Amino acid sequence: MLGRKKEDILEDYHKSEEGLKSVYQELYNDVCVTYGMPESYLWARKEMMQQLFEYIDQKYGSVESYLLSIGFSMEDLEEMRGNMQG
Repeated sequence: MLGRKKEDILEDYHKSEEGLKSVYQELYNDVCVTYGMPESYLWARKEMMQQLFEYIDQKYGSVESYLLSIGFSMEDLEEMRGNMQG
């Protein structure tokens, strides 16, 4: 949506894994214990985000098209872009 390279997004996403270490136990209790989700849901692996990109591209053509398909309006997308660009 912001014209960033997917490789840069993958790297940035993966960096968040390090930042989650301080709240790991809380996340584990909330996500894994409470909702029964696998522990892998707590990791920010580049491979998982890459698979998500591939799925969205194949099924919807773009992230923007995906967001429109789940109910976002063009106005919502413009507002989101403005918020994300600062």
